[in-house]
Amino acid sequence: AQRQLCLEAGRKSLVLLKNSDAILPIRSAEVTRVALIGPSAATAQIDGSGSSYVTPFQSVSPKEGLEAKLGAGKIVYARGCDINSADTSGFAEARIAAAAADLVVFVGGLDPTQEGEGFDRVGGSIDLPGVQQSLVNELAAVNRNIVAVIYSGGICGLGRSVGNIKGLIYAFYPGQESGRALADVLLGDY
Repeated sequence: AQRQLCLEAGRKSLVLLKNSDAILPIRSAEVTRVALIGPSAATAQIDGSGSSYVTPFQSVSPKEGLEAKLGAGKIVYARGCDINSADTSGFAEARIAAAAADLVVFVGGLDPTQEGEGFDRVGGSIDLPGVQQSLVNELAAVNRNIVAVIYSGGICGLGRSVGNIKGLIYAFYPGQESGRALADVLLGDY
C-alpha cells in the first residue's frame, strides 16, 4: 500500500514543460530502441542533502522503470557524463547509443552533492551543472528526438540546450518509485 501511494505521488509530481512534435507519449509499438542516457538514468535520485535526506527500503531508477515497461531489449544505456564534472570521456559511447535509437531519453539534473540544506548551489550557477548540456547538444547532432528529464529540487537552467530538446519533464525528486512513475508518464499510461 505504501509503495502504491509513493507511485501515485511520484506520477502526480512530474511536470511536462515541453512537448514539441508530440514526441510524448512514447508509442511503444513504434519504438524499437530507446537510448537512455545521463548521470541519473540508472540512479534513483531521491533527494538533496540535509534534512530532506531519506533512505528508502527500496527504490526504482528510470532505467529499471523503463526496462520493466518496454523490455530490457529495447533500452540501450550509456551514462555519458557525471552530474558535475568536465569529463567528456563518456560522450562517444552515448553518441553511438543515440545514433542507433529511435528516441533518446536523457536523465540528468542535480543530486545531494549539488544542493541541500545549509549550502548554496555548488559553483554558484543556476545552470545544469558540468557538461550535461554539452552532452545533450552532442546527442542532438546524431538524433533530434530527445526527451530530457531533470531531477532537482532547485533551478536548472537549460539555455544552452533547450533548443535541442523536444520533450522536457521536470521531475523534482519524485520518491522511491520514481522510475516506475516516470515510465508511466513517458509511455502515456498516466
